[in-house]
Amino acid sequence: MVLYLLPICALLVALPICTLAGRALARIARRRTILSRQDIPYRPSTHWLLGDGDIFKADVHRAGQEWSRKLDTGIYWRRMLHHSVVVISDPELANQVLDRSRTPHQIDKPHESMFYHVVDETTAHPPQENHLSAATSDPLWRAVRKGTAPAFSPQNMRSAYPEVARTAQVLARTLARTGPEQPVNIDVAVQCQTFDVIGSVGFGKVFNAAADLASEGAASCHAVEQAAQSVVNNLRNPANWVPFSKPWREHRAKISRVLTVMRNLLQEVHDRGAPDPRDESLAAHLMRVRDPDGRLLAHARQWSELSIFFYAGMETTAHTIAWCIYAICQHPEVEAKVAAELAAAGLLATPERPQPRCMEHADLARLPYLQCVIKESIRLRPVLPILFRRAMKDVQIGPFLFPEGTILELHTLAMNTHPKYWERPDDFVPERWLERDAEYMQSTPMRAADTRKSGSKIEITVNATGRQSMSPPASPDKQDKVKRTLPFGSGARACIGMPLAQLILPTTIATLLGQFRFRLADHMGGSEQVEASQVWRITMQPLHGLYMHCIPRVPAQAPAGPNVAHCAMPAAASRAA
Repeated sequence: MVLYLLPICALLVALPICTLAGRALARIARRRTILSRQDIPYRPSTHWLLGDGDIFKADVHRAGQEWSRKLDTGIYWRRMLHHSVVVISDPELANQVLDRSRTPHQIDKPHESMFYHVVDETTAHPPQENHLSAATSDPLWRAVRKGTAPAFSPQNMRSAYPEVARTAQVLARTLARTGPEQPVNIDVAVQCQTFDVIGSVGFGKVFNAAADLASEGAASCHAVEQAAQSVVNNLRNPANWVPFSKPWREHRAKISRVLTVMRNLLQEVHDRGAPDPRDESLAAHLMRVRDPDGRLLAHARQWSELSIFFYAGMETTAHTIAWCIYAICQHPEVEAKVAAELAAAGLLATPERPQPRCMEHADLARLPYLQCVIKESIRLRPVLPILFRRAMKDVQIGPFLFPEGTILELHTLAMNTHPKYWERPDDFVPERWLERDAEYMQSTPMRAADTRKSGSKIEITVNATGRQSMSPPASPDKQDKVKRTLPFGSGARACIGMPLAQLILPTTIATLLGQFRFRLADHMGGSEQVEASQVWRITMQPLHGLYMHCIPRVPAQAPAGPNVAHCAMPAAASRAA
């Protein structure tokens, strides 16, 4: 009797498995059929299993940039494992994909773990979604976004500015103590400074990482950096997943370190008790967030959200600063113009004034050329060269139909450097941003038609510096244009920390350039090797760091820079200290 039942049981088990597999294969075939029948070039696969396998390469951003230029269509598609991936570098299409008001609940974050969820294990234990990895349609994502956004209000950012300026001066003094002979990894140094800013401004925690690059606070900063790198390295090398192997043990140790740092910080926040109603810090707003049922966030979700604010804010801002300083030191004529602007504002060290004053919030408006330099650096080296979205249903974008399940790869680096959209796209030309509406390109008829059909709804826009605002319909001349660069994203998922980044970037760069000249260390091998060393580890960063000599503009008898005590911390951070 048993012998007769075994085949029947096997059939009952195999039937649903085969049914599910058949449905999955049918969906895969449908996506490929729909894409292949449209005017979208196909990039041939280079591997029978992986497809082209770009996502597993350290220089994946370069491959997309090269193919976008080669095909010159602004869009192509490729296979990655079983996924159909549409690569978009056309600004018009990219804006429409990111603008969820045009395609409500049809385009969202990919739910596949190999995309945004790879970092969840570094944010909490057990791993939790957060405002980076959760879907836009998730009510809890919306609750966190809405609940924490007030922490970045203009009033709060103005109050936080003295701390931003203070940490920049602390870093300047640290570099001065190092001396011009010893090269410093500027990329790591500014990570410590941004780590300090997020800790003090956001969570009332003074790490003092920038005061001593070998301190315990700096070690906490490095734990964040190393965990993020380890996650991406594991993604590219599945051999590292083997339990109890050396790479696996090293990875687990790095994850454990960063989880401990963030768990301890969250405990400090909890130990302070319920936040004062007048407390407008990020920590206070996060502690007040309630889920759709009216309950406070679970401990693990708070842990994950706190962690991702450090990940997303520290690395992106720090790499942007480092790349900008590198670009300036490679272009003496640009450095001279920046120095002249700083001198006019009293922010440059000179023999007559060897200790320039501490920056103030009002100084940001006095440095228009520096802002152009920052924009140009971001254009050429965006720290987020690739953004991923997923078609949750069949969705029409412009003339193209993207079937359900299609991965949409928005290639911002290719968009920022394509000859079709930019003059001298590979050259560092900050002056281009002095032109009116430099962030826009003239629209195609398709975009103009879409705009006329859109009616008089309110839209979310992001200007050239990335400032998000709610605005009524644009004037006709604006409606015929689309943004050709998206430094902070766009739409519902535009960078929530954008206002803070807009303070840190010019303040840190101006403070350091006001006191130092930077020279690339000889062992970096020159600009060609630095460019070749760019890797994509969620953010675009230099593989071997950016080692530079920090040469004081005025040889000082005392440590460079004004008395840091004059750059006072905001009240919240002062109380925590």
